[in-house]
Amino acid sequence: DLQKELRVLRYRIREYKHILSPIRRIPIEVLGEIFTCIPPERRNRPQNYQDDVVRLSLVSKLWRDAARNEPRLWQ
Repeated sequence: DLQKELRVLRYRIREYKHILSPIRRIPIEVLGEIFTCIPPERRNRPQNYQDDVVRLSLVSKLWRDAARNEPRLWQ
């Protein structure tokens, strides 16, 4: 029984380890600033740039909020 409980606990640790990832502790304002660093050659091609912005916003709710709240991405 203890071995089974240990396996379950190890599984849960692996399952939830991503929650402790440092990327989740970056403030939304800093993420928005990072997003504006898309290389200029990508910005010169509107379709590529829009694809990049959309991809960033699909990563997570936090990233979507950061992209949505950064007006420089949508100019």
